[in-house]
Amino acid sequence: MTELEMLTFAAKAVGITIVRSRLDDPLQRDMLVQNSARNPNQPTGPWNPREDDGDALRLAVELYFHVNVFTPIDDETDHYPGFVEIWREGGDDPLITGYFKHSEERYATTRLAISLTAAQIGKDMP
Repeated sequence: MTELEMLTFAAKAVGITIVRSRLDDPLQRDMLVQNSARNPNQPTGPWNPREDDGDALRLAVELYFHVNVFTPIDDETDHYPGFVEIWREGGDDPLITGYFKHSEERYATTRLAISLTAAQIGKDMP
């Protein structure tokens, strides 16, 4: 799944209307959407849960995700990576698990896990 497809399906999962992609723009790297939570008084604004912590959190809240982040057991040697799990209300198993080796990667891994899980939900919608 491309980044454009992932963000398009994730937006579909929560009813966000995409105006256009700005992923090819090195200064923007986002989607222009209607009624962006980042720009509440503007008709359009940026959205990219893959890159923005706030967008990822709002996406997780809208979809009732439970996010578990487990730290690496030994960050110095990378023998035991940490991982992120995304669960959905009422689910018996995690919907996705992402792994990271260093603690500074945990934010990017968490945003990716949220975005991918939301995209799969949007992709499965009629």
